[in-house]
Amino acid sequence: MADPSRHRRPRNPPWVDEELILALDLYLRNGQLDNNNPEVIELSRTLNELPLQPDRPNVEKFRNPNGVSLKLANFASIDPAYTGKGMTRGGKRDADIWAEFHGDEDAVSEAATRIRESLPWRAPPRLPFVVPAVRRRPLERIGTRSFTIRLTRTESQGERRELLLVHDLAAQLTDAGRDVCQHDYPIETGSRVLSCDLFDETVKVLYKAKSNTSRESVRMAVGQLFDYRRFEPDGVALAVLLPRRPTADLEAYLKACGVGLVWRQQDQFGSNCPDLLPTGKA
Repeated sequence: MADPSRHRRPRNPPWVDEELILALDLYLRNGQLDNNNPEVIELSRTLNELPLQPDRPNVEKFRNPNGVSLKLANFASIDPAYTGKGMTRGGKRDADIWAEFHGDEDAVSEAATRIRESLPWRAPPRLPFVVPAVRRRPLERIGTRSFTIRLTRTESQGERRELLLVHDLAAQLTDAGRDVCQHDYPIETGSRVLSCDLFDETVKVLYKAKSNTSRESVRMAVGQLFDYRRFEPDGVALAVLLPRRPTADLEAYLKACGVGLVWRQQDQFGSNCPDLLPTGKA
């Protein structure tokens, strides 16, 4: 009797940590996806291009979209927040990688970026910050900002509009005798430094600019302002800078949050908080 095992194609090797991290990054961003999803297909292509597994006995099935989708289902079975049905069992290393990051999506994203750049996914230890908690610096000049390759054209155009908005307000404040700058803030998770868009030293107001007045942008600005303010001393006020006046509902939202509002008003700026602008215009 013929041995049926002789006709079976050899199995591909188990997923290594780097492959699991790339899959976990996709799962944390998008959840469980089927094998027809464009991001699953893209990850399958990436896994086949990276030199992580030189031994591929079954090339046709090696990390194909179906395998990637099944790996996402493995992570779904581990995820305590997932309410659907994932795989009934996953590999031990899947659980180890999940536990390694403890739900830190920023750390997973950073590790995935390093893997795609053929760098060790464990970043080298970072030296503690030696800068003051808040560091003042001159306002960033237009044209000096470098956009990362992860920004889309729309995002980079939005950042430039924000930068122009900041410079125009800074010019109005400076003409009125205000002392303006930017503040840098250290963060614990990297060598990067958070920076506010504008700080009015004269009246102690911290600004965050947005290039549009959508609810998503305004809510994001509020979160960023509160993130920055934890480094500042008591008494610093917060304000959102927008290209035009938002809806009455968003104005009410900002007021409820204790956040001021400044918007472009032709060639000047207006505000519903008279103390923010030297002119006191509303």
